[in-house]
Amino acid sequence: MRRGSLSAFRTVKPVIDEQTQPLWVVPPTNAPEALPAYLRKSAMNLNGANGLHPGWLDTRHVEATPDLVAEQVWPQLSATLLGPALRPVTGPERAPAQQLAAAGLAADAGGGLGVRVRAQDLDEAQMPRLLSELLARLSPAAPDVDLLVDLGEVTVVREAVTSALRVWVAVRGAANWRRAVLLGGSFPWSADGLKQREVTPLLRVEWMAWRELNEAAGNGDGPHFTFGDYSALHPRTCDEPTNPVPPPRVYEKPRYTTAEYFLVGKGRRWGTKDPSLMRSLAETIVADAEFREDATEAERWLSALAVGQGGTGSGNAETWVKQGHTQHLAFVAGQVRGGR
Repeated sequence: MRRGSLSAFRTVKPVIDEQTQPLWVVPPTNAPEALPAYLRKSAMNLNGANGLHPGWLDTRHVEATPDLVAEQVWPQLSATLLGPALRPVTGPERAPAQQLAAAGLAADAGGGLGVRVRAQDLDEAQMPRLLSELLARLSPAAPDVDLLVDLGEVTVVREAVTSALRVWVAVRGAANWRRAVLLGGSFPWSADGLKQREVTPLLRVEWMAWRELNEAAGNGDGPHFTFGDYSALHPRTCDEPTNPVPPPRVYEKPRYTTAEYFLVGKGRRWGTKDPSLMRSLAETIVADAEFREDATEAERWLSALAVGQGGTGSGNAETWVKQGHTQHLAFVAGQVRGGR
């Protein structure tokens, strides 16, 4: 739930309206004394971007006082009938007070509940007990429960597949899950591993792992997961404060999604007086055989940037994130539909 992501979803929502359900995460804040105002503002921003779109809302970073989340966030969303569309999220590692609050919100809204199980938290010996305790607290308030299997950062396809199956074996018998969603992300966190002035192809590990699992499920061998990813951002982005101190190093970073790769450019470091490299990076992306000319606003922006038309500037980090999300969401929604 940052401006670039919210703006991109608002832009692309008509294209993917019945194909995508977002998992929104409220980032942590460095100003805990202003938490009530921060929560209200977050809910208002989400209201404007999400509309009546179904999905999930995870407030794990601002849940020190679950009652405050319930008082500040959900009334703002429910005021325009958004509550039934968005489902609160909890998890087996969270405090009982948060679990009960999420179950209460789910019961009031009527759309169900998301249970997020992160692979990094997985303890096969403890997970069945933790899930049983969680579901005992929820029942019968939230009978419709979605399982969100979150792999976090994934770098190797075989390891991602193995991790997904480990989580599934540990949790499959805990509930009659309404759906099971697989989440993972392989987009790079920083530009350190990228070559400056170049566009680097990086394998979409989460997509390749899901495709392998999906093919196995189609043959009756293993669970069927709904596909999920972190779009064109690293999973860690959801966990970073809204105003990190010190601020991170930022490089020009145009991004594009193809069938199996992220194309990620690295230009000048933001804040220096070096000339922008965005035009040459855009030229490389637009020249790629899988570039989808005029598919979305993002493709049109890249094309104009590549030829210097219409006064298109190099943009800033928020621009690159927005355009990256826009093209990615539109493309992957169709890719999943074709590969289901």
